Amino acid sequence: NAFGNKITTLDFNIRNLKNLVELNIAKNKIILLPNIIGDLKSLENLIAYNNYFTVIPESIGNLNNLKKINFSGNTIAFIPNSIDDNEVESIPNSIANLENLTILELRNNRISKFNDCLGNLKNLQMLDLDHNLINDILPQSLNKLEKLQFLTLNDNINIKGKTLTNKSLISCYYNNNQMNYSICRDANTTCLGYWDNSILPCDN
Repeated sequence: NAFGNKITTLDFNIRNLKNLVELNIAKNKIILLPNIIGDLKSLENLIAYNNYFTVIPESIGNLNNLKKINFSGNTIAFIPNSIDDNEVESIPNSIANLENLTILELRNNRISKFNDCLGNLKNLQMLDLDHNLINDILPQSLNKLEKLQFLTLNDNINIKGKTLTNKSLISCYYNNNQMNYSICRDANTTCLGYWDNSILPCDN
């Protein structure tokens, strides 16, 4: 547990912790999440919110036992086809390998696009992309996620396309306090947030 210790880098020797199940490096000053993170094959929980990294390493796709990712509050702008309060901008494709993942929290980053590979996370129960910069069509591949229960997309730039129709969903939020999204309400949608009643029905 390296929570809140003002750490700026991860020691290279961390790759030797082969039996590590949880890594909590939240509230530090880490700028780069190194590829060696992919060597921690026993890792189930990766908690790294409130740091400064902008990229998620593709090697995260090697962590087949991973069940929870919290990269909120960084400045992530891309989710590798592999995350909350970071600066992540994109989602890597390798994330599709994380078949045991149940919780993906990426709020308060700089993500601008969805990644269709999210539809491959067959055990995903919670997807949190609040407070990002998403200006993209919501991938309908997410409707394949039969265990998805919680979806929150509040306060992005513009979510387009159609609302999801998963029967498993029990909590959904598509609200932007500044403006209405371009998204329309699918006739088969049963899950909407309290503030989402203004979403207009789709034409077909």
